[in-house]
Amino acid sequence: MLTLTVLAATVALITQGFISYKNPVLAETVNLYGTVVSSMVHLEVIHPGTIRSDFVTEDDVEQISAGDWAGLSWRELPDYEGEPGTFAVVAVTPDASGYSQVIDDCLAKDVNMVVESSGMDAWHTTEDGLTGLKNLTSKALRVVIFDGGHHLPTLGLKPDLLIVPVTRGYVAHGHTRDAMKIEELLTILRREEIGCPVVAVPRWGLVKTPASMNRIAVKALTQIPLGEPVPGYEGKILGSRCTVRKGAFFWFVSHIDSLNPEWLDSGGVEAKRIYIAFNYNSVNPNMARKFVTGLRRSGLQVIIVNEPVDVMGVIFRGV
Repeated sequence: MLTLTVLAATVALITQGFISYKNPVLAETVNLYGTVVSSMVHLEVIHPGTIRSDFVTEDDVEQISAGDWAGLSWRELPDYEGEPGTFAVVAVTPDASGYSQVIDDCLAKDVNMVVESSGMDAWHTTEDGLTGLKNLTSKALRVVIFDGGHHLPTLGLKPDLLIVPVTRGYVAHGHTRDAMKIEELLTILRREEIGCPVVAVPRWGLVKTPASMNRIAVKALTQIPLGEPVPGYEGKILGSRCTVRKGAFFWFVSHIDSLNPEWLDSGGVEAKRIYIAFNYNSVNPNMARKFVTGLRRSGLQVIIVNEPVDVMGVIFRGV
């Protein structure tokens, strides 16, 4: 019983990111865990969509299903020399930096699919990051690990595939209190007609290591039908952590003390709906509600999409 308890606690700490990957021994342990569980875990397609057939073919899918593909970390990318025709997948893990260079390396090495965690996904909502996004999606598929409300702005930029780690019906982060209900996410996708496929994985089945992120993404890719080639980029940025697509605004707010909502009108786009996710680590829920009430008084349709809990909060709430 003690062994099982220690094992369960270790798995919980690993999957929630509370064990530092900077220690080589721990990093290798976590990577091994991710390799094993990502091979075993069951994935479920919870929102339909297609994958752009200009970047992956039926032959590619057959090759990938047979295990013939190359999985890389962003650090390994500059030295990668793959055989022609190899389907290459790159994981941009939370420790990544120099995102512009990562994209240049992806393009130079003919990478087929990039799997992004929070840092790179957030960077795309900046001016430089948007340029990088356009360059990247002109040559490769973009997959996002969507694990909380901080990823909300990516919906306006239409990634090729969302992978959602699920805890008791929520997508939730290990330490950022910004959990979203799965049904809330799916409702937004349906209402705004965002044709991005979504694949769910149990939270224990994914850790943000190259082996885990790449294997889960590849496994998900083989479960999505191929569709007609379409532009990978869609929508525009209105400001850092805020995007807009067809009149729907997707906004992640970390601080509201000095926030002036008038800048929402500066992009020349009329807001039909504003979806807001708050970082409740730094925003008081009462302050968030007052802020949204003020926006609604101006006639805007504003929807708060997340709740002030992280993974452990979701688990204990269920208990």
